[in-house]
Amino acid sequence: MQDYHQSIISSIQTQETTVFATIFSPDDNFLVSCASSGLVSIFHLPSIISSTFAPSSSLPLPPFHPCLTFFAHEGPIYCACFINEDLLVTGGDQETRGWSWSVICHMCSEAGFKSRREDDPTIFMKFKICAPQTRGPRDALTMLPETNGLVYDAARNTLWTATGDKRGYGFDVHTLHCNTTLRGHTDYLHSIALRKGTGQPLTGSEDGTLRVWDPATGQHVSVLEPHKSFSGPSPQSDTPGGGKWVGAISVSENDTWMACGGGFRGVLVYHLPTLTVSRTHRIVGATQALVYDHASKLLSTGNEGVVYHWAQDGAMEHKLAVGASSVWSLANSSKNRMFAVGGSSPQIDMYMNWGHVAFSM
Repeated sequence: MQDYHQSIISSIQTQETTVFATIFSPDDNFLVSCASSGLVSIFHLPSIISSTFAPSSSLPLPPFHPCLTFFAHEGPIYCACFINEDLLVTGGDQETRGWSWSVICHMCSEAGFKSRREDDPTIFMKFKICAPQTRGPRDALTMLPETNGLVYDAARNTLWTATGDKRGYGFDVHTLHCNTTLRGHTDYLHSIALRKGTGQPLTGSEDGTLRVWDPATGQHVSVLEPHKSFSGPSPQSDTPGGGKWVGAISVSENDTWMACGGGFRGVLVYHLPTLTVSRTHRIVGATQALVYDHASKLLSTGNEGVVYHWAQDGAMEHKLAVGASSVWSLANSSKNRMFAVGGSSPQIDMYMNWGHVAFSM
């Protein structure tokens, strides 16, 4: 009877799972998903793709299972990134943790890329870091904030975090010391991106601003207010999740374009060298994820259960209804010419062309 009750609880937990982050490995052979339960799932794409397109494959295809799962955090995981090909980094409540990617790959290979669960992930945990704490009233330490965004600057060997205490932090990857603090936002940070050519972090916040920072001094050099580029009724009053907040930022591979979106019912594209608005896209809901594809075209999504595909001239090329009613994560694989969609569903949908799901995981 106890096993039966546990199976019911596990089933409910699975159905209530939200996928907050998806990311392709540096070689594009794996997809990593991070969930609200603290679970990390690793999927081996060559095995899945070969099964999907095998002559004997029957339709519809069942969801594919990960080759490795482990609980990386005790609570939700909000973001993830890679440090070169060495480390997978995950950000959750209170801590950011680093995991040996080579060990993870070896464990997947050792199991023949079949489903395996690791109950003791500490064997491949490489580090744990937290945002610096400050002293408050009566000399009490402030609470540790959640990590909502991560990005790695390979040229400067710096891991940037966007956190819930209104700040961003730059950690030296070798020493794990916080060398730079980004102060200036008046509310918590949703996201962080990087302008690779200059090393400038870009942060989006609940306060309605997008800030560009000097990585050396931690001072902002530009403050943008994307919501002011749109006119019309206030999104706070008639759109679920609406507001002026900036929830997602993406920079094109050539460092020319920066896209952002949030609660202001639109997506903006800036010419990054001049920080001038190049294009505006009006949509119905809030934007929660953005990514540029292999052709430098923009994908955007949010709480509408729809993914938009925007051409470089600003025209909407596609509007695709997806399985999750609210999408929190988009990831693009240039090598495989596919993108992953994750959100308010335990299932991740993979698309190789517009119009239908290639397979689900």
